Amino acid sequence: MKEYADGQEKENNLIVKNKHGVSILGTEYRVGDYLAVGVNETLGQPVFGKVKSMECRGDSYQFTCCIADTIFASHYHAYQVMYVSDEQTAVKHSDLPYHLPASLVQTENGHIFLCIRHMIL
Repeated sequence: MKEYADGQEKENNLIVKNKHGVSILGTEYRVGDYLAVGVNETLGQPVFGKVKSMECRGDSYQFTCCIADTIFASHYHAYQVMYVSDEQTAVKHSDLPYHLPASLVQTENGHIFLCIRHMIL
């Protein structure tokens, strides 16, 4: 595997890892985006992951994400990120419960809030 100046690693002329971003079916994904990587059935809320890297093999895309601990902030109707753990998970694009990256708002005091549109749990 060779790494190129644009941050991509290629093997047999296929992009295997991209350290910056990728477009999948018209949706842009970047390192640092937050994705809903699962659903916590007990709490009835999404589990978010912060994208660390992306891999592609042919038509299959996979994200490596660090799990974010969030709480629902009802007054903002958003999920507040309490911290991002070192725990990592790998999730295929086709397995995401919601395919769009979360909208992110960071307040002046550094709090991060995540919003997702139209996700039904």
